[in-house]
Amino acid sequence: MKAPKLKYGGTEVTMHEPKARVWRKLTELKDKDQDIDTFAEILAVAYGDYGYSTDDILDNVEVSDLIPASFAAITFVNELVESKLTKIVNDPKNAQKA
Repeated sequence: MKAPKLKYGGTEVTMHEPKARVWRKLTELKDKDQDIDTFAEILAVAYGDYGYSTDDILDNVEVSDLIPASFAAITFVNELVESKLTKIVNDPKNAQKA
């Protein structure tokens, strides 16, 4: 699971492994009306450690990149969470005794 990249202005930035707050916020946003502002907000949250606001995203990310980059960010976070939960569930120390 490779971290997604975002074309921001003339640069390309890589999403860092998120904290729980990012996962929670992205979970809320993915169920919101899917419009340009929501996609920009998803990217602002996902790349928040770069200090980008929703307006920064709207001003510096090509409109054609908004939707694919948003889905890539959500997918990345969901895959990370799923892999960590799978490790916890499959850890023999966590197995319930019969």
